Amino acid sequence: MKTLQQTGPFTVFAPSNAAFNSLGFGGAKLTYLLNNKAQLTEVLEYHVTAGKIISNTLKDGEQINMLAGGSTTVTITPSPLGIIGEVKINEAKLTTPNVMASNGVVHIIDQVLIPKDFSAPNIPAVAESIKSLSIFGTALAYAGLVDALQGGPLTVFAPTNEAFAALPAGVLEKLLLPANKESLQQVLKYHVHNGELQSKDFKNRGSITTLEDKDLKIAIGSGRVQVLGGLDSHATVTLADQFAFNGIVHIIDAVLLPSDWVAPTSTEASSAGLAAQEVAAPERTRGATQQAATQATLSCHTAVHPEWFCEPFETESDCLTVAKWDCHWLSGPPGIDHGERCRCGGEKNVIQAGGVLSGALLV
Repeated sequence: MKTLQQTGPFTVFAPSNAAFNSLGFGGAKLTYLLNNKAQLTEVLEYHVTAGKIISNTLKDGEQINMLAGGSTTVTITPSPLGIIGEVKINEAKLTTPNVMASNGVVHIIDQVLIPKDFSAPNIPAVAESIKSLSIFGTALAYAGLVDALQGGPLTVFAPTNEAFAALPAGVLEKLLLPANKESLQQVLKYHVHNGELQSKDFKNRGSITTLEDKDLKIAIGSGRVQVLGGLDSHATVTLADQFAFNGIVHIIDAVLLPSDWVAPTSTEASSAGLAAQEVAAPERTRGATQQAATQATLSCHTAVHPEWFCEPFETESDCLTVAKWDCHWLSGPPGIDHGERCRCGGEKNVIQAGGVLSGALLV
């Protein structure tokens, strides 16, 4: 921080090494901060205030304005002898006061102070923020694994939309059906390791145990890292080290399959999908949109069914390939505009996940 090289004076509440190491998620929080300069600066500036404050001038209940904005609260607990006892800054205990410096004073504390409005993404949020991982994020929600991936530390090998689209015909559609939830969970858990592994931690011919209790193999050569799964499912890491507050995400170009995995066969749609009123598709004059109609496995309804929504398609090719899967329940993951409707080839669709194609209406 260049700020602390200035004349000052400043008062710094400095967390000990142990405080940083105990940040949480097995060190993943610290790793995230060390790899995100802007947010690390925000946290560090929440430990600094302008002016020189000696510990014996602190008052119980005092609010101290910090450089990052916001304030910290001083809590002083008197000792039985009536002298100053324990001093806390927010929840951090002041362990070593009044270490003098040429431009201020340092007080050592036993916890890292986190601003009240500080925000850092967990693994599901990282997946949601990357457009090419939208199917993966949707699959986590359908499998009921979003909460599980908020713990940690975790390492996730996240397949891209193109990787999911490359699965054998009909497999992705069936995996997203409620009747095949356990099969979807089996596949997704095979992409998650309990512990944080950065790319520098990968070892050629090394093994990584997954939450599915089966190992992935690592192969390093020719300037690339491959992750080897069962059933001849091999993936290349295309973008490594996407840090989250509770772990790390490595983006891969194929879906990994456990050796004992069996492709789902059930085509049973959700009860909501069966109950929803289906409408007939109009004449289509464009070959591309006709292809979308014949290939899609989602049920399209008019705006009289606002309980379904999806993100808008950006291009026609998106509609025909991966973006048609960016569909969620109205109560689905945050960050989606629930008022949007899918648009493809001049048509505006409201898409219901987990159903069967019934068409789209021009509106």
